[in-house]
Amino acid sequence: MKRYISALVFLFIILLTACAKKELPSDAVFNAIDVNEIKANLTYLASDEMRGRDAFSEDILRAGEYIADKLKSYGYTGLGPNGSYFQDLEDFASNKYIPSSLEIGYNGKSLRAKLGTDWVAFSRAQYATDTKAQLYYVQSGNENEYDAEMLKGKIAVMKPSGANAFGNYRIARNLIRAGAKSVIWVISKSEDDQNLFNLINNFGSRPASGFGSEGESQFYIAIKEKTFATILKAEKMRSLGSESKVLSGEFSFSAKNESTPIHTRNVVAMLKGTDPNLNDQYVGYGAHYDHVGVGRAINGDSIYNGADDDGSGTVGLLAIAKSIAQDPPARSTFIIFHTAEEKGLLGSKYYADHPIIPLEKMVTVLNIDMIGRSKMEGDTVKANAELTGPNEIYLIGADRISQQLHDVSEMVNSKTLKMDLNYKYNAPDDPNSFYTRSDHYMYAEKGIPIIFYFNGTHEDYHRPSDEVEKIDFNKIKKVASLAMATGYYVSNMPQRLKIGTKLEQDGKDAKAE
Repeated sequence: MKRYISALVFLFIILLTACAKKELPSDAVFNAIDVNEIKANLTYLASDEMRGRDAFSEDILRAGEYIADKLKSYGYTGLGPNGSYFQDLEDFASNKYIPSSLEIGYNGKSLRAKLGTDWVAFSRAQYATDTKAQLYYVQSGNENEYDAEMLKGKIAVMKPSGANAFGNYRIARNLIRAGAKSVIWVISKSEDDQNLFNLINNFGSRPASGFGSEGESQFYIAIKEKTFATILKAEKMRSLGSESKVLSGEFSFSAKNESTPIHTRNVVAMLKGTDPNLNDQYVGYGAHYDHVGVGRAINGDSIYNGADDDGSGTVGLLAIAKSIAQDPPARSTFIIFHTAEEKGLLGSKYYADHPIIPLEKMVTVLNIDMIGRSKMEGDTVKANAELTGPNEIYLIGADRISQQLHDVSEMVNSKTLKMDLNYKYNAPDDPNSFYTRSDHYMYAEKGIPIIFYFNGTHEDYHRPSDEVEKIDFNKIKKVASLAMATGYYVSNMPQRLKIGTKLEQDGKDAKAE
């Protein structure tokens, strides 16, 4: 009888141990993130053989096959058709408008203005564009400083806000979403305005991309102040800054496009969670595996290898996937390698709009984009001024949707990696707008809590010199370990993350009292 009871007790302990999931990963899980394997993967993916992994090239397809083979070897299930590891971006094309076809006009008359000198334009439009609309001057991009109803169907006109070029682009994009047909910036002689003019010119000179089903037709146009003055009288030009208002007359813009079908794809996989009551929910990890390919030669090198951007995130994500497979957590794990991030977050946008796993089942998505560079002691290069140190990383967005996710991230870091977490770029008014510039943003727009891990820009950003030789592999291991441990903890939480910022949470607590 005693033996029988002892056997029952022993069996009960075994069952209890099996059911009790650790909140944090075991040493075996952490140790599976191996620096040598990270280095080997990056040495291949960021080699000249991969020719910069442009999303519109055969090279990205080869990179995807390499990643898929790794995921299969780790025991992950492909989420693509027939068990494949790929999600094709359907009805997807590269678009380039014909420069000789671009024309701007006012009240039915063409303006005598030279493209590239007096004005520049950028669009993802896939079709011929013929736009005519009234102009609506917007004092700023703040929603409370313009009439959204008055804006709809009109072309927004604005002076650059003083933010950097990407910040101005973000403001313009929000105006498009609010109903503007297109956006015109009136460019002064200031250095910031000229930088914006050059950015739009650079965008406009390269093929853009988009989905045919969207029929996007909006253009972003930058016009030199002197040229725009031919549209409005001088006194009207001087009074533009006083208030948002409709301007008299009708502006016109026309262009013809060349469209070429493109084959590119996301890499998608999952690992089933161990708790039958929770494994229908997912914790997601993402990175983009494309870069900008082959371009203008600098110092004789024309291959933009993208070792840090985002080769570092790609190999970090492979390491995360392998480590989690050693001891899967309660919830299921979702892994996605996005394509076409460099073309405008198109891979993540496509997945968010065409999810394989319903988005309501996604508890969080953790995004790693550029985690392989460190600012070393004595580095005085201006372009490296905001680069994080060997034990430091920028965290962006953790508290934007779920304060609890931010709190979990802080707690996990304090118990494990003890990295220096820098929130400089998490400020809502960050002029760089990094929160909107990587793949996590497409999930955040759907209401899914996110964290963006980022080491900051540097002198080799989007240059051929972003090479494997400059990578801090120990840093990739640290950041990948931190992201994995944070997601692992969330995976084992009995309840989903609470949605709400600190301000909202404090308000609820106050009401409860």
